[in-house]
Amino acid sequence: MAPLQGSLEDFDITDILELINIAKKDGALEITSGDYTGIIYFENGVVVDVSTGDYKGDDAIHRILRWNKGKFFFDPHKSAAEKTLNIPIQKLMIEAARQLDEWKKIEQVIPSVNVVLKLNENPPTEDNEVSFTDEDWKVLSVVDGTKTLKEIARELAISEFETGRIVYNLVSAGFIILGEERNDTDQTDEPEEKNNETENNNNNPKSEYSSRKKKKKGGLFGRF
Repeated sequence: MAPLQGSLEDFDITDILELINIAKKDGALEITSGDYTGIIYFENGVVVDVSTGDYKGDDAIHRILRWNKGKFFFDPHKSAAEKTLNIPIQKLMIEAARQLDEWKKIEQVIPSVNVVLKLNENPPTEDNEVSFTDEDWKVLSVVDGTKTLKEIARELAISEFETGRIVYNLVSAGFIILGEERNDTDQTDEPEEKNNETENNNNNPKSEYSSRKKKKKGGLFGRF
């Protein structure tokens, strides 16, 4: 059997995952984009560990899935040193598609995870009592006018996507306002910024599903 390797310009990552899923492969999929590398470990077609740069788990997999430029190679002889996940590939792909719509909605309000968050000193006063979830309170408790959404996510050990969802609701309700956007010094996400520029010029998706996947790669979670 020929080795599974090639360019992300020719094959979408989710197509590669589908092949691994069908074959129920063990091993590691290594993806290199620019100077950075992501790696996804599988056992019997199940994702058991993911990392890229300083990121692991959910944040890592969602970054890797948005890359569309670089090289990939599947090594059937490499195994994970530790198992941090237990996600069937098909479930992962369905979840990624579900989050697409939320990402598009969030980015209409929050331009970047590098934007500073501030408490609104004059929150809306309505007759109806406002109800906050436990997650809302956790985020509100660390918003101090100096931290970015990304920094808050790391401090609370919550994924940046989930933090973005919470902040979106709080901004929409008038309890958080957005400050300046800082330059991102975290180099682990540089390939995604380049890929977003590439994607903006892509007007010929291979299929409707491919188009949905590629749209996912821009916006809020493509400008970390």
